[in-house]
Amino acid sequence: MLMGTGNSRWMFKPGPSLPLSMVQIAPDNQDETWKGGYEYTVDNIMGFSHFSDWTMCGLLTMPTSGKLQVNPGTEKDPDGGYRSRIDKKSESASIGKYSVFMTDTRIKAEITATRRASLQRYTFPALDSARILVDLFTPNEYPHNLKEAKITKVTNTEIEGFATYYNAFTGYSLEQLYTVHFVMQFSKPFQSMGGWVNSEVKPVTGYIGGWNRTHEFESKPVIRHSITAIQGKGDLGVFLDFKTKQGKP
Repeated sequence: MLMGTGNSRWMFKPGPSLPLSMVQIAPDNQDETWKGGYEYTVDNIMGFSHFSDWTMCGLLTMPTSGKLQVNPGTEKDPDGGYRSRIDKKSESASIGKYSVFMTDTRIKAEITATRRASLQRYTFPALDSARILVDLFTPNEYPHNLKEAKITKVTNTEIEGFATYYNAFTGYSLEQLYTVHFVMQFSKPFQSMGGWVNSEVKPVTGYIGGWNRTHEFESKPVIRHSITAIQGKGDLGVFLDFKTKQGKP
């Protein structure tokens, strides 16, 4: 089911989704996501976006560990962000399921989807620094902004939030403005929630020819630890901290 994912177009991606579903979760690895976010020849990934369609992206999750990084980095420099190299031999895409082993962090990721939700299973090594990132602003094919977003801790096993996006492009329409609302539940409690916001990211107001944003910004994010909510614009996300045991998902 990886057929067509090399040098292809936006409709070819190895993520599971049902017809007319609200979720199209799939691995993302591109600096510009003109192919739905995934290119087979790239040997690292930055996470799993819940929306992988033409001109739309958002709500990326990424299991990770070690040094805290809140930007994804680039295809050619995965160490520059929270990306991880992957074992291409472990990569599997079948009907209803995608899985891969991330070699930098030694985490196995498995994803599937229902009509209205994704289901993700992450198997970590034994770590005191395990975390799951939720990034609300990631690379896209066309100029786009995160106009407003908020994530709130509900309990130590649940968060909720929203993100409003503006996307400027040419072709069939001139712009998109949409809001994504979500609830995320965890099978095990997280120790704490932290987050980041970079409100100084310069917004775009229209189409830009030769668009090439890698999400490496001139301004620096403000990183906060042990929070119950975070709100802002520009670039925003949270990280949930866990202590994990070897082989326990």
